[in-house]
Amino acid sequence: MKTIFNSEFFPTPEAVIEDMLFGVDIQDKVFLEPSAGSGHIVEVLNERGAKQVLAFEELEDLRAILSSKCKVIGEDFLQCKPEQISHVHYIIMNPPFSNADRHILKAYEVAPEGCQIIALCNWETIHNSFSRNRRQLEVLIKENGSSTNLGPVFSEAERTTGIDIGLIKLIKPVISDQTKFEGFYLDADEEFGGQEGLLPYDEVRDIVMRYIGSLKEFDEFVERANRLDAYIKPIGMGGQIGISLTHRKSTLDKEEFSKELQKISWEWIIGKLKIKKFVTSKVMEDINKFVEQQTHIPFTQKNIYQMMDMIVQTRGQTMDKAIIEAFDKITSYHDKNRYNLPGWKTNKHYLVGETFIFPYMVKQSYHGHPETEWSSDNKMDDINKVLCYLTGKSWDSMLSYYNRIRTENCYLSVEGTTITDIIYNKALNRSGNKYGSPTAFTEESAKEFAENYYPGKKYSLFKRPEWGQWCDWDFFEFKCYKKGTVHFKFKDRDVWALFNQRVAKIKGFPLPEKF
Repeated sequence: MKTIFNSEFFPTPEAVIEDMLFGVDIQDKVFLEPSAGSGHIVEVLNERGAKQVLAFEELEDLRAILSSKCKVIGEDFLQCKPEQISHVHYIIMNPPFSNADRHILKAYEVAPEGCQIIALCNWETIHNSFSRNRRQLEVLIKENGSSTNLGPVFSEAERTTGIDIGLIKLIKPVISDQTKFEGFYLDADEEFGGQEGLLPYDEVRDIVMRYIGSLKEFDEFVERANRLDAYIKPIGMGGQIGISLTHRKSTLDKEEFSKELQKISWEWIIGKLKIKKFVTSKVMEDINKFVEQQTHIPFTQKNIYQMMDMIVQTRGQTMDKAIIEAFDKITSYHDKNRYNLPGWKTNKHYLVGETFIFPYMVKQSYHGHPETEWSSDNKMDDINKVLCYLTGKSWDSMLSYYNRIRTENCYLSVEGTTITDIIYNKALNRSGNKYGSPTAFTEESAKEFAENYYPGKKYSLFKRPEWGQWCDWDFFEFKCYKKGTVHFKFKDRDVWALFNQRVAKIKGFPLPEKF
């Protein structure tokens, strides 16, 4: 008989759920369950008035069960990005016992400020801190929460284990200002003349009309179901007909549909904007949080331009925050950091060194080459956006960290503008592509293309990363290691100095004499 469970599946007993939820204000709050299983915790939250429950679950059959109980937003919680859950009030979790420390650290990393994290784990995870992750968790508990030994509370559960279970409660402190998008929106559109420049008025009008039209179609689906129900009611089938709309296998009501559509529309708009280089991961978190929490503010042309204008007007503040976040991320990995993070002497605690190291940035792909690891993308993309802001370089011409690591053959950069395979193939097709199919750059073809199509211009090649070898990438050279670390080295000492000088100005401290 097929089983839908695995060795890590331990449904949470009711008594343990009561311990986890003791003192928790459930009514009208948003919860995340990162390892939801068949939904024991989800059911209790729904029964007690949670506004919404979001969930991750790896097993497909369990996701099918969960989809009728809550909104399933992903499979692997370790791939979760902060902007997905920026509106949650609580993260409540019974993660896999084998690597609970990593899941709890991930929860703390992506949780919004003010969020409370409630997690179960093997008590040894807390009591026996033999690994760096466990030591890091130990410091987090000491500084931001508490832990309790519940004893062998799974000994008489649906699936039993005799180990002692620990209950961890953490609160992520509130540091930054409240989201800047709150309270500024206008009411519904009258006919609005628009404005050119950042994004053509016709494109804004088009996406607004698509949004409005989609909601009308949703209403029409519901009305059709009601009409069908009225037809069959006299013969005894009335009240049994309904139409549901699903997105990513989750059923949506109209409010959820509207929010999902707004978030996707905002992503499309920002993707089209010339201000994309100023939209850091933190700004995306703020937008997501605002869309999730607002209930009555219309998605209109006027409000879109209001949002765009606000992002442009506050770009200096946004970049200053991003600069400090980048500085704090890099310097937190120095060899004597108090958080028990991985640390290296290469990383300084008082400035960003010309060379610095990040952990958990790459992993080995199926074919043996480097590929991006969980939660790695935003770190370097935000740093590159900061450096673009400081130097005046265009972010639009740069490769993202994800695309740079996953370069299959070779990318070509001509005087700061990246030439992708798409441009390459268009040029080949215009001149008669003898291969008759899309062709990727090789080192030889990239050089030939640059010399033929951009004669006399300075160009460089971005080759596929190989383990332990320095690779070129815009502001940096970088080197990937199989243990997951990536070493980054500033290519231009003036850019390195400019970054540290800006940090010193914002933080108000002097740089060391030997700089």
